[in-house]
Amino acid sequence: MRRMGHCIALEPKAVAEYKRVHAEVWPEVLDVIRAANIRNYAIFLREPENLLFAFWEYHGSDFAADAAEMGRSEAMRGWWAVRDPMQRPLPTRADGEWWGAHGRGLPPRLTAALRSFTVLDGRARAVPARLDIVACIILVFNAFPRPSRRGLRPPRAE
Repeated sequence: MRRMGHCIALEPKAVAEYKRVHAEVWPEVLDVIRAANIRNYAIFLREPENLLFAFWEYHGSDFAADAAEMGRSEAMRGWWAVRDPMQRPLPTRADGEWWGAHGRGLPPRLTAALRSFTVLDGRARAVPARLDIVACIILVFNAFPRPSRRGLRPPRAE
């Protein structure tokens, strides 16, 4: 089993629609995901920054082949056509990526509850979720320009 994580930004005007669409994931799309040996799939939304972090466990032996098969699915291509205009790829992603891939999964012992995240679980609601805190920090720091040290200090009273 291989843990995989990806991140992308969500267009601010699309947040409500993105939640609505993911509350009613097409059954055919879920079938394609299962057939691609993907289990334990969750998408986390960080608001107000509108960052998405997707996590899943891959239980196959050739992810590239399984991903290519998913891409050949009419249902998956239709799903992407609905969902993709709502997303905004991060400028730090690798060439050819839509969602920016994270490296190797982090140890479970680093997992911590983060109340500011919700998971879109496809059951017509957003629920509290757990997310690896280190992955969250990497996601947030890589998505936004870093302020200067001076920018971190409160302004001086004159």
